[in-house]
Amino acid sequence: MSDSEEFRVFSRPGGEGILRVRQPDVERIPQAELELLMESQLAPGDPLPLSFDGRPLPRILAEGDSWFAYPRSWLLLGAASNIILQLHRLGGYDITSLASNGDEIVEMMSGRARQELVECFARQSFGALLFSGGGNDVVGEYNIDFLVNPKASGASGKGLIHAERFSRRLKEVEHAYLDLLDLIARFAKNPRMPIVAHTYDRPIPSGKGAKFVAGAVSVKAWIKPYLDPLGIPVPEQQEIVEEMLHQFEQMLLGLEQRFPGRLHVVRTQPTVDPQTEWKDEIHPTPAGFEKLARKVKAKLDQVV
Repeated sequence: MSDSEEFRVFSRPGGEGILRVRQPDVERIPQAELELLMESQLAPGDPLPLSFDGRPLPRILAEGDSWFAYPRSWLLLGAASNIILQLHRLGGYDITSLASNGDEIVEMMSGRARQELVECFARQSFGALLFSGGGNDVVGEYNIDFLVNPKASGASGKGLIHAERFSRRLKEVEHAYLDLLDLIARFAKNPRMPIVAHTYDRPIPSGKGAKFVAGAVSVKAWIKPYLDPLGIPVPEQQEIVEEMLHQFEQMLLGLEQRFPGRLHVVRTQPTVDPQTEWKDEIHPTPAGFEKLARKVKAKLDQVV
């Protein structure tokens, strides 16, 4: 199946940049942002924008979680609330996005999701794979209370992290990144395609979930509602999530050292202003996402 059949293709208004989004994922783009994109939608056969020197823009494949795909389909209004939309605004790349909300990296590297990714980079040569994965695996709603002991266990703060379980989970995430590297080496049309990944930031266990459509639709928060029943005070919850994501960062940096030139890690901790740039517990505001996107783009500019 060709790009024109699978993806809607948008050219950046007023500047150089292309964004390719799968048809079902177009519905997840905020209406205000979608209206801007629709003004620049390209029909099959339309010429693509070129770089400043007249060459085609570097093609980037993006796969990942909600930091690349937030918000979900029921958000009807809003600004560019993820890194991919912000990168498109900054321009300079031809980005094909496969990202979905809530994805764990273990899911991305298995079954249908893995097959879709492999088919995409086996069919088309990309200059880099932009990847966002691992956060949901360690501090997501389906994992965090399993990876933390109750306060009644007698420990405190980061000492409440269940060491054996968390170590296993981090190994699962590490192995998923290793699988990704192997899949590229074996199946990619560009087997030298580098991966640009990122760490996360320091989410705040505030109990604040997502609110859409003027608050008519609410989504439960991802951290505090799962740690409160364990009797853990909020300051210690903060210490726990920061330690988990610090260990995730160290794991990623270790892989970067093991695979120089193949894996590049954007260190995004800390970037988001804790007072003003968190929209909910785990998603920055558009201003926060713009700051993150600028760091990602700086790395892409070095790599591609």
